[in-house]
Amino acid sequence: MLIDIYQGYFILFLILGICITAILVLIRWKRSRLLKGLKSSWSKEDTRFRDFNQISAYHRSASNEKHPSVDKTTSSDLNLHEVYSKIDRCKSRVGQQYLYSLLHSPVFDENVLKEREILISLFQNNIDLRLRTQIELWKLNKHLTYSIPNLIFDWALEPIKYRLFVFILSITPVLLVLLGMYYSGSFYLLLPVSFLANLIVHYKNKPKLRFFMTPFAQIVALSESSKKIENLGGALSLFDLEKAHQKFKSLKLTQFLLTSENHEHNEFSSFVALLLEYIKITFLLEINLLDRCMKIASSFREEIHELYKYIGLIDSCISIASYRQGLDFYCIPQFGQVARIKAEDIVHPLIKDCVANSINTNEKNVLITGSNMSGKTTFIRTVALNAILAQSIHTVCAKSYETCFLNVSSSIGISDDVLLGKSYYLSELESVYNFIERSDESGTVNLFVMDELFKGTNTAERIAAGQAVLEYLGRGNNIVFVSTHDLELSSLLHSSYDLYHFSEEVNNTGLCFDHKIKKGVLKTRNAIKLLSYFGFPEEIIRSANTYLRSAHNYEPTE
Repeated sequence: MLIDIYQGYFILFLILGICITAILVLIRWKRSRLLKGLKSSWSKEDTRFRDFNQISAYHRSASNEKHPSVDKTTSSDLNLHEVYSKIDRCKSRVGQQYLYSLLHSPVFDENVLKEREILISLFQNNIDLRLRTQIELWKLNKHLTYSIPNLIFDWALEPIKYRLFVFILSITPVLLVLLGMYYSGSFYLLLPVSFLANLIVHYKNKPKLRFFMTPFAQIVALSESSKKIENLGGALSLFDLEKAHQKFKSLKLTQFLLTSENHEHNEFSSFVALLLEYIKITFLLEINLLDRCMKIASSFREEIHELYKYIGLIDSCISIASYRQGLDFYCIPQFGQVARIKAEDIVHPLIKDCVANSINTNEKNVLITGSNMSGKTTFIRTVALNAILAQSIHTVCAKSYETCFLNVSSSIGISDDVLLGKSYYLSELESVYNFIERSDESGTVNLFVMDELFKGTNTAERIAAGQAVLEYLGRGNNIVFVSTHDLELSSLLHSSYDLYHFSEEVNNTGLCFDHKIKKGVLKTRNAIKLLSYFGFPEEIIRSANTYLRSAHNYEPTE
């Protein structure tokens, strides 16, 4: 008999040991698979779908006037969403949102950029630390983590209404049992009435609970992940977050009890979940716990924000380090006091095998003429985009880059707005007027990038207005890059603007563009050549060339 008991215990412990071993093996296998994925994805672009409405939520709430953000027009002109997608390799939703805000909010303090550089370099050089950090960040990858900025900035975390009434309903079952035990058993008959009343209150507040449950869980996960990352040591422990961690200890237990619902689908777990649900209804536990979570979150928004920024910065810096690793070349920008841009072999980050160009503004503005498709608009986009990258991710797609801190604005992709009834020219006027206002008011150096100024109106007035505006902006605390087909502007602005051009060559296969910037004014034109290249009737081409000779005294190149 005693042997049978021992055999039973042995089998029980054997099964328990096998289960524990299986769980440990499964955890180890999942970790190994995650590590393998993290290693293989390093320096590679992440092509996943991105919900920019969710990703931009933190930036929309956190941006302020202390440091100007990139405006919507400039963001669209420079394809910042596509650039963000190239850089984003974040493992947490928090990191995605923070990186978006970082990219759209260039800073004007070199110390901030140096702090970012310390972390970026750390993750570039310490592979083991990076992998352990990424494993912790992965735990903040749930889609509803996107809602944390709402908890920090937007949601009104109000306590439950009629708190005294809810408290009375919560203790009523206990009071009825005590009264039934010590006075009269008839009090027990009121228990179903109490349960029914609490049932109604419980399920009336159930949608609110489900809405807030995951965001509160993510606050706890935010605190736990940031603490584990801090404990990895090095530069990761230089941030003082202990105060925030202490304040969220009480939230951890409250949130755990609040979210203890059934996620399995077997009979035992369903029975346990049903029993817990009856207990929660009887004593209105969920409503009281939710009220406690709301109170904690409302009181500690600043601490939540501190943890959020820490996780976001760490994940963003890992993402930037990975992005750098995948580039053919890059440089760390050098900032000075002189209002100029000096770049060697600068390229556009979105263009594969992009032709590199060099520029030195020498404290002057830049006017670029060029043929169609020669690369002049791409070049001014390249300059503006790398100026933003320099002041956000501390990385420039060039071999060397020197500048001062710049407030970047562009007017490139202007179009008609049918819904608002705005013509192209009116939209362009609004954009350029914003430049003039910024030029008059800004204390920092502006970088204004413009393509085909005032092309929405007739030639004579376009050149007259363009010359006047560019002269005005050229006298301010600005660096102006403008591309144009109007060769007349070159002679009007040569004293205040350095003149450059892009050109093409004609060979047996058609037009050949080298996409290299050259000093001086463009001497050739190619609009009519392109008509021939695309197979337009010879009659049209001859007529166009005849008009060009008679009206503009220009001999087209055959």
